[in-house]
Amino acid sequence: MLDTVYLSDANLKLFNTGQKQHHISEKAIARHNFALTDLLQRQTPIYFRQNGYGMVSSAAFRGTTAAQTAVLWNGININSALTGQTDFNTLLTANLSSIDVKFGGGSNIYGTGAIGGSIHLNQNLSKHVEEQHQFQTAYGSFNTFETQYAYQNQWKDLKFKLALVSRQSDNDYEIPEQDRQNQNGQFEMNSLDAVIRYDLSDDNILSYFSNFTFGKRHFSLIRPTEPRTRYDNIDTRNMIEWQSSSKHIQSKLKLAYLTEQFTFFDNLLRNTSSTSEVATQVMQYELLYSLDDIKLKTILNYQNAQGKGNQLDSAERDVAGISLVFQQQLTEQWNYEFTLRQDVNDDFENPFLFSFGSQYHLTDRWSLRVHASRNYRLPTFNDMFWVNGGNPDLVPETAIQTEAGVNFEAKGLHLSLTGFYNDINDMIRWLPDEFGIWRPQNTDEVVTYGLEPSLRYDYQISDDQSARFQANYGYTVSEDQSTDNQLIYVPFHTANAKLIYNINQWDFGLSWLYNGEVFTQTDNNPNRIVEDYALLDLQIGKRFPILLNSRLSLRAQNIFDLAYEAVDNRPMPGRALTIQLLTSF
Repeated sequence: MLDTVYLSDANLKLFNTGQKQHHISEKAIARHNFALTDLLQRQTPIYFRQNGYGMVSSAAFRGTTAAQTAVLWNGININSALTGQTDFNTLLTANLSSIDVKFGGGSNIYGTGAIGGSIHLNQNLSKHVEEQHQFQTAYGSFNTFETQYAYQNQWKDLKFKLALVSRQSDNDYEIPEQDRQNQNGQFEMNSLDAVIRYDLSDDNILSYFSNFTFGKRHFSLIRPTEPRTRYDNIDTRNMIEWQSSSKHIQSKLKLAYLTEQFTFFDNLLRNTSSTSEVATQVMQYELLYSLDDIKLKTILNYQNAQGKGNQLDSAERDVAGISLVFQQQLTEQWNYEFTLRQDVNDDFENPFLFSFGSQYHLTDRWSLRVHASRNYRLPTFNDMFWVNGGNPDLVPETAIQTEAGVNFEAKGLHLSLTGFYNDINDMIRWLPDEFGIWRPQNTDEVVTYGLEPSLRYDYQISDDQSARFQANYGYTVSEDQSTDNQLIYVPFHTANAKLIYNINQWDFGLSWLYNGEVFTQTDNNPNRIVEDYALLDLQIGKRFPILLNSRLSLRAQNIFDLAYEAVDNRPMPGRALTIQLLTSF
C-alpha cells in the first residue's frame, strides 16, 4: 500500500488538460548544486538571463519576459510585487520535494503574470514520515561552499521537516580568454525552512509552511574602475493551509503572509544605499466537487500588497478574483476542461480571462492535446511608482495563447512535440525616452511562436544496470509587430541533453546545454549580439549504502573551459569542479 500524497498545488495536477508540463523529482534535484538557475536551464528549454554567475537571474518562457513567468511556492505566487519577477539565484533547491514546470498561460488559475509559463516549487509531507537526519555538503572551485541539514520526524498525527541551507562563494573565477579575474562577485545565500503537518482526522489536514531567506551579493564589475556595489535581500514566506475532504467535496483554505526587502549599496566606499520593501497578504479558498467523470471547482482569491522605499512612492494594491473550472472525462480516450476568471481592483479595468483544453488518446501510445487561453499581467509597483521613471498611465498586458501537441509513449520511451502561438498586447517594456531616461511603456503588439520537441528514454540493461537519456529543444520567434524585429535577449534556439548511466552503486552523468545568439539592441544590429554557446558537464557519483546511506560525487561544469556570456559584458566562469557528499540516517 502506498500512502496518499497530498499536494500543495493540486490545481497543477488536476487542471492542466492540453498543456505541456515537466516534472523534476527530488532525486534529480539532489544531483545538482543548490542553485535553481543551474538546475532548470539543464532540465528545461527555459531561457535564463544571468548578469554574471550568482548575480541576478531571470527566467523567460517562449519568448516572453521574465515578468511574464509566474513562480509559485506551495501554490502561492511569490513573484516580486516590485519587479514582477523572481530572482532565481535567491532561491535554493535543497529543501524542495519536487519542481513542476507548466508551459503556457495560467492566469485563469494563478492570476497576474502567468503568461509565458509557471514554475512550481513544492514542499510536501506524506501521511507517514520516518525519522531521518539528512546532511549534504559540497566544496568547489572559487572557494564555493554548500551545506544543508534537514531533520524530519513524526509524533502520532504530527509530522514535520526542518531544514537549514547555506550557499556562499568568493566567485573570483579566472575569466577565460581574458587576463583577469571576476571582481566583487562574492555572494552568500541562506535559507531556513519548516513544513509541519497535523492530521486533525482522516479527512482534515492542517499544514504550515515557512521559509526565511536572507543573503548578500556583491555585483561583479565590468571594469576595475567601477564603484563596488552590493545587494542585500531578506524574504519571508509563511502560510497556513487547511484541507478537508468528503466523498464528493474537497476544500482548501490558504492564508499566507509574504515579505520582501532589499537594500542596494550603489557605492560601498560611500556606504550609500536605497531600500524598498513589500508586505503581501494572501487568502485563497478552493472548493472542488467531483461526481463520476465530472469535476467542478471554484477558486476565490484575495491579495493585498503594500510597498514603500526611498526610491518608491508609497504603493498599495488590492486584487480579488474568482475562477470557475469545469472538467469532464467524456470517454476513456477523451477529456476536456474550461476555466473562467475575473479579477477586480481599484487601479485597472481587469480583462475577463478564459481557457479551454482537451486531450484525446488515439491509441494506448499516441495522444493529441490542444489548449487556448487569455492571460494578463498587471503593472508592478516599480513600473508605476518608481521615483526616477515610473509610469502611472500604464495599462495591464493581455495575451491570447494557443498550443497544440502530440505525445507518444512506449516501453521506456516518451516523445512530445508542441507548437505554440502567443499574441501579446500592451507589453510593458523599459525603454529609453527622448531624454535617454529609461521608463516603462506599453509597446505595440508582440507575437511569439515556435516548436518544442522533447524526448526521454529509460532503458533497463540488467538488474544492476540502467540508462536514461533525455533532451529538450526550443525554437522561438518573438517579434515586435511594429518593427518585425526579434525581442532582445530572446534566442531563436535553446537545447539541452542529459545521459545518465547507473551500474551497481556507481552513476555517470553527461549534460549538454546550448543557448543560441541573442540581440542586445532593439534594431537587431548583427554587430551587437551575445554569441551562442554550448557547455558540457560531467558528473560521477558512488553510493555507499552501508556508510549511513551516503553518496559521494564529483561534478565538472564547462569541462572544455569555454569563454561565454549570458548578458553582454558579463563573462561567465570557465571550468569549475565540485565535490559533494550526501548522507542520511
